[in-house]
Amino acid sequence: MASLTSRALVAIERPTRYGKQLSGHIGHRVQVDDLDNGWALHIGDGLGYVLPHESAEHPRLELTAEAETPEMLDRIKNVLGKHLLQFTTKLPHVTIEWVDSPLASEGE
Repeated sequence: MASLTSRALVAIERPTRYGKQLSGHIGHRVQVDDLDNGWALHIGDGLGYVLPHESAEHPRLELTAEAETPEMLDRIKNVLGKHLLQFTTKLPHVTIEWVDSPLASEGE
């Protein structure tokens, strides 16, 4: 189980469209699992989750990175963030702010 996690909530119009585009693009290089609420991407030894939240008032795309090491966590965050920003260059003010936090250990 991953011991490190980081999450970003990206305010973006049409989050499902951009989430699908992001997952499809990265999916040419890594395994992508379809989830009921988005996609799980197997990046290196970790996972990246792309979860769209459609809302008329606050549409957003949730990105989550999970990894065993800080280096792999940074790699997953970089892959997800870099590619999302490539697809959204025509949208006004798309920013990705990651919040790192350790996962609770089993048995605690």
